[in-house]
Order: sequence, then C-alpha cells, then structure tokens
Amino acid sequence: MPTQEERLTIVEQAIKGFSEDMKDLKHHVTMLIGLTSKEEMDYRETRIAVRAIQENVQTWDRRFDKIEEHMGDLQHGFEDQSKKLDQVLLLLTTLAPKPEQGT
Repeated sequence: MPTQEERLTIVEQAIKGFSEDMKDLKHHVTMLIGLTSKEEMDYRETRIAVRAIQENVQTWDRRFDKIEEHMGDLQHGFEDQSKKLDQVLLLLTTLAPKPEQGT
C-alpha cells in the first residue's frame, strides 16, 4: 500500500493534469463561443440579405404585372386600330373606281 506521501504526490499530479485539462477546455470553449458568435452574426446578415432580395423580387413582380397590363392595353389598342383601318380600307375600295369602269 502506498504511503501517505506517495498518495499525496499522486493527488498533486492528478490535480496538475486536471488543471492543464481545464485550461485546454476553457481555451476550446472560448474558441467555440467566438465561432458561434461569428456564425450567428453571419446568419443574421444572411437573413437580412434574403429579406432584401425577397422585397426586390416582389417589387419587380409588381412592375412586371404593370408592364403586362400596359402590354394588354396596347394590344387592345392595336386591335382597335386594326379594325378601324380595315373599315377605312373597305370604304376606300367601295368608293374607289374600278379600273374596268374607267374614268
């Protein structure tokens, strides 16, 4: 059986080893906290950027909807003009003398 002195030496060595392990553990925990904090900031910045992109996309969607509306209005206007042009051409062909009729 070890003597009291030997047992005390073993305990002191164990405490010294635990102390170094605790120092390493504290170091790694501090690094982990720093990394976690950085990742959290990056995540927040990413969320803000994604929100901004979503708002921009929604703005562009609204603009494209308005453009499509205007394009529909233009298309309708062209159709009306085409109908009127057809009517004018019909009147002109009706009123114009035929070549075989002579002048």
